[in-house]
Parts: sequence; structure tokens; C-alpha cells
Amino acid sequence: MLTTIHVQNLAVLKDVHLTELGPLTVLIGPPSSGKSTLLFALQLARAQLQGRLHSLLGPKESWGDLQSRDTTDPIHIDLTLAAGEVWSMHLDLRTGRAQTEGTDAAALHTLDALVLQECPEQGLDLRAVAALPEHLRSQGQALITTCSTWLADHLTLEEVVTMQQVAGFSHATRPSRSPSLRALVAQGDRPGDLWRQGLLDAATILPLETYLEDEDDVAEPDGSAGVDRRMTSEAIFTHLRRPVDP
Repeated sequence: MLTTIHVQNLAVLKDVHLTELGPLTVLIGPPSSGKSTLLFALQLARAQLQGRLHSLLGPKESWGDLQSRDTTDPIHIDLTLAAGEVWSMHLDLRTGRAQTEGTDAAALHTLDALVLQECPEQGLDLRAVAALPEHLRSQGQALITTCSTWLADHLTLEEVVTMQQVAGFSHATRPSRSPSLRALVAQGDRPGDLWRQGLLDAATILPLETYLEDEDDVAEPDGSAGVDRRMTSEAIFTHLRRPVDP
């Protein structure tokens, strides 16, 4: 089983690091946020181990599209396996040559057992979508994307990774690390509920927990007494749950 994934210099994945991977990890986020590219990184690693890397890469003329902008550094894919062993792949798109470090057999065994799928809920009825997360957990390990808030309703918050493109590059965030979102789940909200309200996107862009930190009153530029800008958790939830104009 994979426990961490670290990808650098692959298209929008300038430097993306996923940790604490479990049996099921579900990527959500808007188009072009890097979800598919992250799955492709694992497909590249698998293809290298299976001896079919160049078949997956396609024509050399298209390789430039795989390089992160403003760099010619090799693509790096670092995977931590269950036993703590790290397997790495370094792909230089200028030459098409790849080098690996670590035990190829262990990495291949892990990647061969990994389910990679984009939006597996497509074409399923609601009952099947609701049963899909438990089915995927039973497969050993799965990394998927989803476009379905209904599927997200049947996930734990710890299984969700939110991806967002900021300044042209992908950022991945664990909503479960936000005390505010954990509090909402403890009150009965499901991950799908949070997603429908836009709170999972907010967790990516805005560290909600910073609003809960104590702050001293901030002095105004003219030297007058400042205003305590602390917000209670209730105020945060109310603010973030405000109606959104169509």
C-alpha cells in the first residue's frame, strides 16, 4: 500500500505532496486542478516499471506539455510504500530517459494492486454510487476522482483530498486538517454536504483554523484603538454558509 505520493515538475503539479494515504483516497476539485494529472503520475510510474513508458508518453513532440512551466528540471515521482521504503522515478523530458531508485519489484507490486479511476460513479444509479466507496475500500487501495457530491456523502472526511489551482499550479489540501470542518462533521454534516455548500473549496484556499486563533487588538494606522478581529466558530460557519447568488 502507498502511504505518500510526492510529484514535482509534472504539468500543473509543480510540487504536490499527499500523505497519510489509506485504502481509499478521493480527489475533488474544479477542472484543471490537477486531479487527472496526479493519476497520470502514478500511471507513468507503473508504465516505467512495466517497461512501456514511451508507449504511454506518446510522440516526443507532445512531451513539452508534460513539463511544468518555467522549469526544465526532471519530473520527480516519489512513492513511500507500506514498509516505509521509498521508490523514486526521475524522468528527463529532454531525453526521454528515466531513472529509478528503490526496489522496483516492491513498487510494481504496490502499483499493480492500486485502483486508479476517474469518476467511477458515472453511469451508476444512486444506490450503486452509495455502495461504491465500500467496494473500493475492499479492493485493497484505490485513488479516484469524483464529480459526485452523492458519492462524497458516503466518504469519511479523512478520505477526501481537495485540489485547487493557485497561481497556475496545483495545491492539495486535506479538509480533515481543518478544525472548523471537523466540527461541522461532528455536528452531523457529511463531506458531500460540505462540498455542496462550497466549504471544501474554502478549505483549500483559506486556512479556516486561522480565524479561531486568539489575536490581540490591531492598532489602526492613525494610532487609534484597534478592533478585535477574532471570529467565533459559529460566525465562520454562518459566513461560509451564506447563500450563493446563482
